[in-house]
Amino acid sequence: MRNYQNVLTVDVNEKGVLDVDTVKGCTAGMKARPGTGCYGGCYAAKIANYRGIDFSNAVTRTIHSKSQARAIERKVSAAPQGFFRIGVMGDPCHAWEETVSVIEWLSDFAHPVLITKHWRAATDNQLKRMAACGTALNTSLSALDTSAELKHRKAQFFRFKLLGGNSVARIVSCD
Repeated sequence: MRNYQNVLTVDVNEKGVLDVDTVKGCTAGMKARPGTGCYGGCYAAKIANYRGIDFSNAVTRTIHSKSQARAIERKVSAAPQGFFRIGVMGDPCHAWEETVSVIEWLSDFAHPVLITKHWRAATDNQLKRMAACGTALNTSLSALDTSAELKHRKAQFFRFKLLGGNSVARIVSCD
């Protein structure tokens, strides 16, 4: 199995949604549910496995050149639906500071939407910075979460809301 590359990229999926994943992979989710990822049905883990990528190794993705940064800005400026999403093929909680920096940078070009299970909690300062950028922070919750996971995720949902953020509860289900 190979690892994801550490270069930040922008992709438009089949639904026309622009993805800017600051992290690919999910070490914490795979540790909590070895082999299959969350709830035994993590689509991102399945796709990574199919492609021969080690999803259990969360890789932080960054900018490596000015030309790469300009290309990303152009793509985000042209986001088909006016927003970009972080947290598609990995959980950004594995690199909060890098994720917040990308949100601060790209929020001038499109609306940031972040999806996380909060395996690792962001600091109040990081949450305030995301709120200042108008980030819609989607906290993934599920009836399949353990009691401790659900309690933690609900607490993170309310933390962001109390700090002035647009906090969204994203209900996750699977077969």
